[in-house]
Amino acid sequence: MVRKLECKSLVSVLGKQLSGPQHQANCAASLPIPRVNRFLRGSSGCRARRDWAKANADILVKYLQSLIEGNRYAGDPANQAAAVASLSKHLKIDADVAAKSLAVMVGPKGALAKDVRFDMEGFQNALKIRVEIEGGSSDLTPAKYLDLSYYERALLGR
Repeated sequence: MVRKLECKSLVSVLGKQLSGPQHQANCAASLPIPRVNRFLRGSSGCRARRDWAKANADILVKYLQSLIEGNRYAGDPANQAAAVASLSKHLKIDADVAAKSLAVMVGPKGALAKDVRFDMEGFQNALKIRVEIEGGSSDLTPAKYLDLSYYERALLGR
């Protein structure tokens, strides 16, 4: 059961970041994706309306727990072969592309933070860029846009 959850979590974590032909083209072109993702890391992740999150808190926490576990599993060098095979199978990509994708996304130099931790600095950068491009309110208070309590519960296993 745990192995099945780990593989599904791995595909969930990485599958949202990597998508078929476009990602294969990006890998082939060796774009500096990690540097961009590190700058804007906080701008990606799980999104839900506050009312939905409150009404479905247990489901959301379990989903976040699976993302965290999938990230841990994929980032463990002992699981690399299984992680590559899972990505290749479930995303229908070549094994070499899956291996490169895994290297870009997880691990010490990967684009995803340890435990898929939210990067407040990256989020604030994304807010600043949004204001510069779209204009509007310069209220950059992160709490206006996010609630990390579900993630914190997921980390604590509750």
